[in-house]
Amino acid sequence: MRELSERTEQLLREEKAAVEARESGLAAVRYEALNRRETEQRHAGAEAARMIAEARAQAKAELDQVREGIEQDFKAAASQLEELAETLAAELAGRVLGRAVSNGRTAEAVNPHR
Repeated sequence: MRELSERTEQLLREEKAAVEARESGLAAVRYEALNRRETEQRHAGAEAARMIAEARAQAKAELDQVREGIEQDFKAAASQLEELAETLAAELAGRVLGRAVSNGRTAEAVNPHR
């Protein structure tokens, strides 16, 4: 009977040790999984931030290029309007004066009422 009692106690100690070892192993696995997940989240966050920064830089470059194009278009339109205004002024002056008027360009106008 004593042997049976000792054997039971031995088996209970072994079971307790096995449960503790299993729980310790599970805790280690959980800890490792948590660390991996946090590491992956940091990497994913850093990658997302990099991609966002890259997209912003590309969008800014494209926007700057479009703005430059618009500015060039405005300058060209202003130049054309200035030339047209000078030509029209010379034509109008020519009609009023009844003679050819030069504005430094080739545009000349003569009074058609002569």
